[in-house]
Amino acid sequence: MRRGGRKFAAVWVLVLGCWAMASAAADAEETTSGERWDYSLAVFLWGVGMDGTTQRGDRIDLGFQDVFDDLNLGFMGALEARKDRWFIGADLLFVDVDASKAGTIGSTAVPTEADLDLTAWMLTLKGGRNVLDAERASVDLLLGARFLDVTSRLDFRIGPLSPGTKQKVSSWDAVVGVKGNLNISESWFLPYYADVGTGMSELTWQAMGGVGYRFGWGNLVFVYRHIAWEFRSDEELANLSFTGPSLGAVFSF
Repeated sequence: MRRGGRKFAAVWVLVLGCWAMASAAADAEETTSGERWDYSLAVFLWGVGMDGTTQRGDRIDLGFQDVFDDLNLGFMGALEARKDRWFIGADLLFVDVDASKAGTIGSTAVPTEADLDLTAWMLTLKGGRNVLDAERASVDLLLGARFLDVTSRLDFRIGPLSPGTKQKVSSWDAVVGVKGNLNISESWFLPYYADVGTGMSELTWQAMGGVGYRFGWGNLVFVYRHIAWEFRSDEELANLSFTGPSLGAVFSF
């Protein structure tokens, strides 16, 4: 298993372990208090594109088509538990991409090839409280932490030469935000989410909005999502962002 896959498995085991402990605590509290916890599991396909810049000016620019064509492994999912007006949750993203592009230099016909191997995963842990639950709208305030780990290697082959560069960045950041729904009708709604924070990075922020439809088993949502980081000058990456449309199913139980 590749290093990125091992990291992904370790983090997912950690998330599930924390979730199991939280669920056990919730079950115990429900037994004593008689109040009920509500859970949701979201799985979604994110048509994500990546854009970034290293401190020396190299670009990481992968559109959705590039990522889709060269995707080795990808996972996007979220877990949430709610009781009364309080909630806790975790959001996990993992992407592993190998992309190659061949060509020649000008009129010399010297063959060139560029290979990009990029592994990125992000974990957001959050909790908060509902402050508005009306017929037409709901508003949740949240506080949490986001972890990002990105490793990329760019190799060039120009004739017999094979220069290469490698960038790696890891960052923990505290975030505050707001999320909720604007209800168009009993079935249709407009979900939204926004957060901003800082810590090991100079700035990180996320915004998401779209449309959803309620079923008996849960919701089907289509949203556009953007997550960005501005890193400090001692990091190898200067900035990085993930952007694109997402189609997901949210199961309630």
